[in-house]
Parts: sequence; structure tokens; C-alpha cells
Amino acid sequence: MSVRVICIDEKNKPSIIPASKWVKEQELYHILMVFYSIPSKTMAYTLEEIDLDQSCEPYGVFHAKRFAIHQDDLEEFMQLAKDCTELNDIEIKELIEQEEFEIIENE
Repeated sequence: MSVRVICIDEKNKPSIIPASKWVKEQELYHILMVFYSIPSKTMAYTLEEIDLDQSCEPYGVFHAKRFAIHQDDLEEFMQLAKDCTELNDIEIKELIEQEEFEIIENE
């Protein structure tokens, strides 16, 4: 399973994270895992291309709002989110709407 996302927001990089481990706008990435924070009701990802290791602590994931999801990958994203979290399809759809996920058409 490989869900493609494009970075749409590279701003506000924490100073502890080196530039080599930070996302770049308009770059293509692939989601490894989806995380859901119950208190903040937000999603975050780990990416295949960037390992936020112990040197980046306390940061270990990228906020989902930094990325747009390819339209053709939406179903795969929903399955990955379901596999990685305790959320069901309805909750995931609601989160996508609440978070105002940006969807991009494949080129």
C-alpha cells in the first residue's frame, strides 16, 4: 500500500529538525503510517522518504495538513488510516472533511 501525497506546506520547521529531514513544497512523498490524536482530533503521517529519528524528538510525524492527497489514492488512504488507527470508514470520512484535506488530481 503506497498512498501518494504532495507537500503543500513546508513552513514552520521546528529548529531541532535538520533541513535534510524536512519536507519540501511540491515534492511527492508516500505515507507509511497514519496516526490519529484523540485529544486534538488530528491526523499525522510517517513518510517513506523521511525518517524523523531520535535526533528530531519530540517530533516523529508530519501533520496531515502539510499534504494534499492524490484523488486516485483516496480509497487506499482510507484503508491505510483504518489499518493504522481505531477509526472506522465514517470517522475517517468525517476527519477528511473536518481537516479540509486538499485533494489533487493525478497528472
